[in-house]
Amino acid sequence: MKRPILRFFSIIPSGDIRSYEIRISRQGRRGLGSRPAGPAQCSARRHAEATVIQSALSRPSHALTTHRRLIPHLMAGLSAVSLTLAAPEARATDILWTGGNGEFLTGSNWAGGVVPLGTDAGVFGDVLARTVTVTVAPATSAGTGDLKFNADAGQVTFNLGLGAGSRFAIVGRVITDAAGQAPIFNVQAGGTQLVFQAGTASAGNATINNQGTVTFEGTSSAGTAIINTTNGGLLYIGGNSQGGSAVLNATDSTIRVETGAHTQNATITLNGTSALRFQGGGASASAASITANSGSLVEFTGYTFGGTASLDIKSGATLEMQNSSNPTLAFSSLIANGTVNMGSTNLTVGSLSGAGTIDTASAGGPTITVGGGNVSSSFSGTITGTTLGLVKNGTGTFTFGGTMATSGLTQVNVGTLQVDGSIGGTGGVSVASGGTLAGAGTVSGFTVASGGFVAPGSGGIGTLNVTGNATLNAGSTTVIEVSAASADRLAISGTASLAGGLRLVTVGTGFSFGTNYTILSAAGGLTGTFNPVNIVGSFGPGIGTNLSYTGTDAILSLSANALLPLLPTGIATNPRNVATAIDRAVGGGADGSAFFGLYALNPSAMPGALSALSGEAATGTQQTAFNAAGLFLSMMLDPMTGARGATAASASPSLVQMADPPVGGRAVAVDAGWNVWTKAYAQSGATNGDAGTGAASSTGSLYGVAAGADKRLTPDTLVGFALSGGGTSFGLGQARGSGTGDTFQAGLYGSTRLGDGYVSAALAYGWNSFSISRTVAAAGLNETYASRVTAQTYGGRLEAGWRMGVRAYGLTPYAALEAIGYQAPGYAETFTAPTTGAAALAYAGKSSASIRSELGLRADARTELAPGQTLITYGRLAWAYQARPDRSVDASFQGLANSGFTVFGARASTHTALASLGAELQIAAGTRLSSSLDAELGDRHRSIRANLGLRHSW
Repeated sequence: MKRPILRFFSIIPSGDIRSYEIRISRQGRRGLGSRPAGPAQCSARRHAEATVIQSALSRPSHALTTHRRLIPHLMAGLSAVSLTLAAPEARATDILWTGGNGEFLTGSNWAGGVVPLGTDAGVFGDVLARTVTVTVAPATSAGTGDLKFNADAGQVTFNLGLGAGSRFAIVGRVITDAAGQAPIFNVQAGGTQLVFQAGTASAGNATINNQGTVTFEGTSSAGTAIINTTNGGLLYIGGNSQGGSAVLNATDSTIRVETGAHTQNATITLNGTSALRFQGGGASASAASITANSGSLVEFTGYTFGGTASLDIKSGATLEMQNSSNPTLAFSSLIANGTVNMGSTNLTVGSLSGAGTIDTASAGGPTITVGGGNVSSSFSGTITGTTLGLVKNGTGTFTFGGTMATSGLTQVNVGTLQVDGSIGGTGGVSVASGGTLAGAGTVSGFTVASGGFVAPGSGGIGTLNVTGNATLNAGSTTVIEVSAASADRLAISGTASLAGGLRLVTVGTGFSFGTNYTILSAAGGLTGTFNPVNIVGSFGPGIGTNLSYTGTDAILSLSANALLPLLPTGIATNPRNVATAIDRAVGGGADGSAFFGLYALNPSAMPGALSALSGEAATGTQQTAFNAAGLFLSMMLDPMTGARGATAASASPSLVQMADPPVGGRAVAVDAGWNVWTKAYAQSGATNGDAGTGAASSTGSLYGVAAGADKRLTPDTLVGFALSGGGTSFGLGQARGSGTGDTFQAGLYGSTRLGDGYVSAALAYGWNSFSISRTVAAAGLNETYASRVTAQTYGGRLEAGWRMGVRAYGLTPYAALEAIGYQAPGYAETFTAPTTGAAALAYAGKSSASIRSELGLRADARTELAPGQTLITYGRLAWAYQARPDRSVDASFQGLANSGFTVFGARASTHTALASLGAELQIAAGTRLSSSLDAELGDRHRSIRANLGLRHSW
């Protein structure tokens, strides 16, 4: 049988809520007691006795020992009475909210008429799939365990203390289903309190609008709540409670973190005149992100900690560091655009940025330590304090663009301190091993230890000004960037003592030899030298760095080393000749700045660059002119060009080749006759490069038309003349240049028969005009040059042979000697912008000769196709030997005096095999059409020529 219980609730003057029960036992006796609000925690008794339980929801409990002290509270507490039959009870019962008038302390608003007080949980579920407002009456106190909000609970809003003060305590957690809506707590002004107490209390993900007081006690947590404190409200985080990952916003209000509490990972924003105060023993900002807007205050007093918090002190806001017990406050980062008052407290931050003011009025010498997070940051504000010190730690760069005047020492332990502002006073800068002092600002003096660096400039060429003395100890390094126009500089008003090394870093291109760079000046006097000197960048082995010293200055200049000793062993002739020429010119006082890029190259890359500078393309004119002259000479003495008889119908033998003598071996005597001919030709060839001279391979072509006329003076002798005109082209491999040209030639020839033999001779003159273009894309240059030259050729050919055979076919061994002379005047390359002319060449006049001999065998055959129509076929095999196959030209750089050199082109073949095959067809009386192919295959070249001819005799 269930026992009846009479339950009373009372609010006593202290603000506590107390509940009282009269329990009837199974023996019929009545028991009177005080117990916590919520479900009973006592089991049924087998004997009649009274159990007395008291619980105060908002204050520590204390026992009532006599009924006399209990009755006045019981009489005053008839504000809520419920009579229930209590079954054996369970701990922390879930009680469902059913609605009604919205008053939290009204039993009819809860399932079973029981208000969830003490450790009971208030549950808001599907009966509230709508917006619901829950109130706590003015001047009342209530307390509960967990507050649970199911997925279908709708929006639940708690209004605490409408119109007057009230107190609502949560000893459990605010629990919201993942799909549910977070509750809203409105804490009104006028002394209203929302309290999270006990170890498991948490604000969950609630939204709390606070104009009264929100308190976290014990080990409670703000969870992930959003707490907006406004209009003079107070958010109090005390005991060992924590801010969780909550969002804490304050406007014209106060947030206090006291006595062991910490803000954990909270995001805190202060607006208006709000204050965030860390006070008492052990309070910590932990890992919070704190933003203080204009007019607000962040304050640390007593024995408090910054933890790893990130602070953003906006312009007009203030950070007060008044720690009397903890000498150092540390933060992960501090953005100081407002005012930071350090007092006597040291400040340690991973990164410091902003443009505000950091001040200390203490004479105790507090220190700002930055960079421990190995990140880079920049501060451009003002740091004041008579003995304030600055310490740079961490591998990042701290850029100081503001002003600091102090007698305290600035220490660079690790990483880089870049001073683009001013660090004045008398303290100076001490750079330890692993540290770097950089920038384009001003320091009051510095000392660099072994392993330390000083690097003037700020992201480019710049000057670091020193108002005191500078000491560069042995093992230290001064880093100087050098550009074409200027170099970094240390400008010291005091003395400078040098014992460390120098590292030169090149920036850009366009350097020149002979330019002086003052890299250090010391008005008070200079002692010592830099040693060693290292180069980083495009300065290469061909560039010498010269350091000279005066009584006050250290001066850097660049000079050219000799190129030839740097070149690899066994280098080819052309690059060696160019290097020798440049060395001779520079050694004689010429300025080699135009070739600075060449000097900067690795030696293994120098031969290619020197070959590109050589102007080898100019040698292509010689071989092209020789080829054109030789072709014309051999064409005038072509056996198939001459007449075959005195008249078109005559069977008389040709005076050129004797292809059709009569059976008796003597030609028939004829009267004088004429023969006219023309021939079109096209030839293409290639020549191998030469590793010994460094000449590139080449290609060339000829095309044109030749025409001539000859007259038989006697049956055995004829003479004639010929003209030819056409075009030429050539190109060099490895992009070393090309040329095109026009050619015109005129010649005389003659032939006479001596029995079965013949002797023929020809003389020719050639006019050749060439346009040459080359591009220099090496040694830092990318320039194109053009030139024009007209060359003359003079040549002659003597040939003799003996035909053996009959009228229908025969073989003719022959021998020939050919000599050609070449002559060209001097000329110079031209160029247009943006080409600078740095590698432009002038070429000297050139005279050269080519002598070639031939031994060969001709074969011919005559076929009668029809009466009056004959076909003659012929061929040739021969061997040619050419003396003096070299092709070269003398050149010099236009902008470099005394820089003459010889450059060689691809050599012609010494030994060449010749082959010809052709046919001539009589197409009309006295008129014949011919075609042929001529090929050459030499030890260095090969070519092929196609010919198409027409002749008429009468």
